[in-house]
Amino acid sequence: MLDKNGIEIKTGDIVRITGAYFKTDNALYFVEHSDGDPDWCGKDHCLLKIKRNGELSKAKNSTCFWPIMVTVNGYEKYTTAKLWNKEHAQIEIVEGIDKAHIAEYFRDQSQQCDKWIERYSWDFGENSRSVNDQKQYKAFYDSVVARLEGMA
Repeated sequence: MLDKNGIEIKTGDIVRITGAYFKTDNALYFVEHSDGDPDWCGKDHCLLKIKRNGELSKAKNSTCFWPIMVTVNGYEKYTTAKLWNKEHAQIEIVEGIDKAHIAEYFRDQSQQCDKWIERYSWDFGENSRSVNDQKQYKAFYDSVVARLEGMA
C-alpha cells in the first residue's frame, strides 16, 4: 500500500495519519505489521501509536489500522466515519523521528522468537514447521531492525 506521496509503506516505517473522522486517529504511528509479513495474514497495516520523540505510546487506544477501521456503536455514526475517512483521511511516511524505540520493539519480538524456537524444538523437533516458521519470523524481525538502524 502506498502513502499519499506514492511511497510504499513497510513494517517499521513511521507514519502520520491526518484528516481522520475521530481526532484520536490523527497521530504518529509506526507500522507493526504489513501485508506480506510472514506473521501477518491481513491486507491492511497494523499501526501502533508513538510519541513525537519516537517512544511507544501507552495510551488506551494506541492501535490503529490503515485503512482506518471504524468500531463504534450505531450504524449511522459508523457509515459517516467510514465515508469521511475514505474521502479525507491520509497517511504519510514521516522522517526525522528517532527510530531507536521502534528498533528495540522489533528486537524484543525477535528475542521472543528464540523462546518459541527452543520450545517447539523440544516439542516437535528442530525441523518441524513450527520451528521453521519461528525462524522465518525471527529473520524478518532482524531484517526490520537492521533496516531501522541503517536509517538512523
